[in-house]
Amino acid sequence: MLKTFPRDSDHEWLLRAVKVHRAAVKSGEGVLKDEHKTTITRILCDDRGAVVKHYRPMGLRSFLKGLFQRHPGERSRGTAEVMRQRAIPTPEVLGLVVRPLLGLTAESWLVTETVENAIEMDRYILRRFGDPGTRLERREFLRKFAEALRLLIGGGIRHNDLKTCNILVVEESAGWRFLFIDLDYAKVVEKGSSVAREFWAQALSHLNSSTPKCISWTDRLHFLNEIPELSAFDRRRLIAEVQELSRRRGRVYIGDEGPVELDLK
Repeated sequence: MLKTFPRDSDHEWLLRAVKVHRAAVKSGEGVLKDEHKTTITRILCDDRGAVVKHYRPMGLRSFLKGLFQRHPGERSRGTAEVMRQRAIPTPEVLGLVVRPLLGLTAESWLVTETVENAIEMDRYILRRFGDPGTRLERREFLRKFAEALRLLIGGGIRHNDLKTCNILVVEESAGWRFLFIDLDYAKVVEKGSSVAREFWAQALSHLNSSTPKCISWTDRLHFLNEIPELSAFDRRRLIAEVQELSRRRGRVYIGDEGPVELDLK
């Protein structure tokens, strides 16, 4: 029997949303991601839009991890709640549906709001900044993103998969709004906690390797200048480490035509 959280959520609507999600996966309509561990769809249920992320059952070993840590869907929901409390932008969680087994969670469906006009950051960059004549606009975009990144990290959220496909961009009259998603393995710490150099290097390398080439090397250096917290570290050594980590990953981002994978030199 499926259970829903939080307790005051619309239980019946969440169950219907899961049914619509399953139908979408079967038909292929509205599927945003369909991989071994998770599937994600954008659905319309009773005239209400939502994004549903299904954490598939992954076998006995993965199931038994529930004895020591929360299920990824539960962790993601918990992190999103903390982010909302700390005024860090992320889509609102409408509810979590879980299938319990022997007191543990076997699989779950995280249901979040649909953010109107939101586009993954890699796609947005390709659409908006492919024109080399938009240098000043690119710099302002990166400055605004640096503010959002500092809010996320300064707010005590350690996102361990900080790729551009996990950041939504909403273009507004006053500029841009950024929302962070895919919180399955994000960690919550105290606001204002010190940030280890290793974390900055990993986070920046994820961003660097997943940002399309139309953002120039000079643009990227200007972006780093917008993060005063980095002044605590040797800049040249940090940049060298970010570049080395980025080379190991290669350049990977998602465009309108699908994934792009390039050597990062």
